[in-house]
Amino acid sequence: MKNFICSAIVSTMILSSQKGTGQVYFYKDSSYTEHYIEEYDFYFSETEAKAQYLINKLLENDNDNLTSVPEGTKLIWLFYEDGKIILNFSHEAENCAGNFKQKSFVSQIVKTLYSIPEIRSIIIYTDGEETNFPEGYDFTIYDRW
Repeated sequence: MKNFICSAIVSTMILSSQKGTGQVYFYKDSSYTEHYIEEYDFYFSETEAKAQYLINKLLENDNDNLTSVPEGTKLIWLFYEDGKIILNFSHEAENCAGNFKQKSFVSQIVKTLYSIPEIRSIIIYTDGEETNFPEGYDFTIYDRW
């Protein structure tokens, strides 16, 4: 990997004059089967900045939407190149109870990032390593096509 984008760097990125819109996926009810979508406008031209902005909106959950994101989960860094994005979350991301909740959490990440057309592949790390959830759900790579 060439370089990483940290949250402190995103605030210094150049804003675009063209507005973009991204979607953050939450859930409508506790069955975790139907998504509720919040749209966010941004003026970033770089894919890393768009991704970081939307993932932070998912993690922050300012409107107290229903989510499968484990409490305390933080985005440590992300890296984007040629359609592939790698995200590194804090170890709290592994604190999902049960396989269904784990799948729901990964679904929120994948659907949120796929609202950015440039992203075709997603790799998820926790604490800098490829990992699986404790229940065994594969937590590593997702391809759009």
